[in-house]
Amino acid sequence: MWVVASGAVLQPVIGWVFDLHWDGMLILGVPQFTQAAYKESFIILIIIGIIAVISALLSRETYCRPVGS
Repeated sequence: MWVVASGAVLQPVIGWVFDLHWDGMLILGVPQFTQAAYKESFIILIIIGIIAVISALLSRETYCRPVGS
């Protein structure tokens, strides 16, 4: 579920960050972004990746046994 939800959430967020750093330059009607805009936008993916690794390391292995509450 998180994989699908992250795609639905992160695409607009990264686009919003791109728009924040857009200087208004258009070439043939296509917005042009600077290298700095790409770096600042995609740092979000690195942060999310680090959170995913930490979450995986903190999850408990049950070895296919039912977990009682």
